[in-house]
Amino acid sequence: MTPHTEIINDLLKLAVESGASDVIIKSNKPGYVRLSGSLKPVDMDPITSPEAQAFIEEHCPKVFLPKWESDGQVDYAYSSAGVGRFRVNGFHQRGLVSIVMRHIKSKVPTFEDLGLVSAPLLQLAKAKDGILLIFGATGSGKSSTMAAMLDWINQNMDKHIVTIEDPIEYTFQDAKSLFQ
Repeated sequence: MTPHTEIINDLLKLAVESGASDVIIKSNKPGYVRLSGSLKPVDMDPITSPEAQAFIEEHCPKVFLPKWESDGQVDYAYSSAGVGRFRVNGFHQRGLVSIVMRHIKSKVPTFEDLGLVSAPLLQLAKAKDGILLIFGATGSGKSSTMAAMLDWINQNMDKHIVTIEDPIEYTFQDAKSLFQ
């Protein structure tokens, strides 16, 4: 494992163990974690722009590297063994590389876990066909809401489910439904 990967994996492990939702890496600063909506610096050496760049180039799926090279921005999923999965956004900011990583919990949340009233969501989930768009601000619960609905459908209905998501966050095991 390369030194920059080890540093970032240690930061991710600390974040997951402390219950943080996000890890923010701004070049030449220590890592930050988002705990209960607040950013907290981590007591660590700063991560340099070359270290952040090397991490992205090493772990970004090769198909997305041209986007990184041309646009200076990329989104992908990253898994750290024994720690978990993360949605990664790498980007250039003022000539330096920054990375934001959101922890994707392995357990799909239920409506109750999210504090949502299930009746209106179940009405949508039971629809015979159609397209459902879920949108909102960053961190507002779009992915969690969608995952809860899909898991309910998977456990209760015989459906063929096609999702369009990049990167894929929650993964599902086929139960009554089939995912593609």
